[in-house]
Amino acid sequence: MHCCLPLAGLTVCPPKTAHSTRTIALDRTTIVAPRAHRARRPAEADAYGEGYRDGAASLSVRSI
Repeated sequence: MHCCLPLAGLTVCPPKTAHSTRTIALDRTTIVAPRAHRARRPAEADAYGEGYRDGAASLSVRSI
């Protein structure tokens, strides 16, 4: 039985076989954009005030 986790509207599951595991190369822009977004979030939350809702699920990249 495989354990699957919901993540940002997607379902992340382990591969069916060890052979089907893949590594995806990401370009620098793809890596920098989520990091910059994450760094801006606290200031945006302060500027917005009490009505701010954390949208962490919109960019969930665990390894970045």
